[in-house]
Amino acid sequence: IDRHLVTYQGKKPTATRPWYPWVIRDTAPEAWPSMKIGYPYRIKALINFYNDPAYTLPFNQPMMNEVMKDLRAIPLFITITAFMGETDMYADYILPDTSYLERWGTYTSYPTILTRMAPLRQPVVGTFDPKTREYRGIHPDARTAEYILIMLGKKLGLPNVGKDGMGPGKDLDTAYDYWNEYFSTGE
Repeated sequence: IDRHLVTYQGKKPTATRPWYPWVIRDTAPEAWPSMKIGYPYRIKALINFYNDPAYTLPFNQPMMNEVMKDLRAIPLFITITAFMGETDMYADYILPDTSYLERWGTYTSYPTILTRMAPLRQPVVGTFDPKTREYRGIHPDARTAEYILIMLGKKLGLPNVGKDGMGPGKDLDTAYDYWNEYFSTGE
């Protein structure tokens, strides 16, 4: 909806809002006004995680607060978070996430950093069952965002989750499955 890495191909001679065909990362400040007017399409749901745009995009805050309250703009708003923030208070559902000490991950660097690097993160607290590949953080009701998204995908019957979700013999049932495959392929 923020139209980054996409070229305008509409039927009108000019687009209603700007398109960003060369922008590599998202254009978050553009997503919110686009959701407000439903351009280039109306969304049915918004799932927010690892993010607090009402805090990190302060110049847009009054408009963003208006959009987050507008059920036509965002009919269903789900947030996955370990700590309540300015954006989360508008969510219909708040799902408890784990802290940074309880998750796997990696980060890519900004294009201006020319040094090659490969940061990795793995849980340092909690428990891991090697049989089920189920990780439990220190808070019993919290799950990693990846695990929550995989569970939602399975409940909704979406492709690429569950049995053979990442290809033949590569099931996607837990966050560990995802990150193990990610790290083993060297992506």
